[in-house]
Amino acid sequence: MRRSLYAHVLVSYVYFSFVLFVAYRELIFYVAIRQAYMHSDIYAPRLSARTLLITAIPERFRSEKALKAVFGQTVEHVWINRRNPKLDALLKRRDYAAMKLEEAEVALIKRSCNRERTMARWGGTETGGNTVGRWFTRLKRPAHRVGWGKRVDTIEWCRAELAKLNGRVSGLQEAQRSGDAGEVYVLSFGFQCVGADPDRCNSAFISFARQSDAQRALRVVIHDLTIQMAPRNIGVSPAEVVWENLNAGWFERQIRVVLTTAVFAFMTMFWSIPNALVGTLSQLEYLATYLPFLEIIQHLPDFIVGAITGLLPPLLLSLLLELVPTILKCSSQCPL
Repeated sequence: MRRSLYAHVLVSYVYFSFVLFVAYRELIFYVAIRQAYMHSDIYAPRLSARTLLITAIPERFRSEKALKAVFGQTVEHVWINRRNPKLDALLKRRDYAAMKLEEAEVALIKRSCNRERTMARWGGTETGGNTVGRWFTRLKRPAHRVGWGKRVDTIEWCRAELAKLNGRVSGLQEAQRSGDAGEVYVLSFGFQCVGADPDRCNSAFISFARQSDAQRALRVVIHDLTIQMAPRNIGVSPAEVVWENLNAGWFERQIRVVLTTAVFAFMTMFWSIPNALVGTLSQLEYLATYLPFLEIIQHLPDFIVGAITGLLPPLLLSLLLELVPTILKCSSQCPL
């Protein structure tokens, strides 16, 4: 009897050996596909393919000369991220004005088209000329209130606001590129930038001459503390960067990681509570015999009770399951 147990051990060894073989085979296949993609014409010519994003840089390394000394002569360019709250605020105002202008012009075009269709329905349409341009001066144009002041024409206000903000943004951006991003004063002849450089962030983008040099810099140990000058990322597109987090220090990052892990662990343990509450909906008829406030369930039509006990629980459960990836995605993209 005991000797027959060796057959189970032998089968277990064969099964787990097969699982390990499949896992390593797929790993080798993945590495081959990854190498082929990195050398393909789609990925290799990109600047992001040989650009390294490095964070948590100590203060003594926050200069182009120091970073080039660390990574060697293969470095082409070093862009140290800078904080400029005034420029960020102006860019947000410009984006708001641009979106408001687009919405107002689309609304005016829709009104013009509706007016033209109404005229055509009653046989009073006009021929020749631009329909939208013909009705622009006759239709009620979009308007809004600026603060607590009077109402203004939205299109004219947005165009004037964009012209003003474009000039101020260009002045600040030019000052940022030249290394002098202090206060900006508007003069009658243009912009004049005075003041000191802004505080540099503890992160930088470093581009290398070849993709292999960037991959080597990604894996080399460049600091005696593993939490310094890490994490490092390569192949990052601008849309994937949470720019507000680029100045997060290593201590703040570790605290955020611990807190986020604790929150997710708490959600994992207690997510069964709402699932159990949803599951009770399928037992409403049984619960109505013991809970007096659920007696109304027994007087409802059968198709309503069937919908509540049969259709509603799976629907609510699917909604609960869809909340998990949404919460994880929002937490990964929110600023620290």
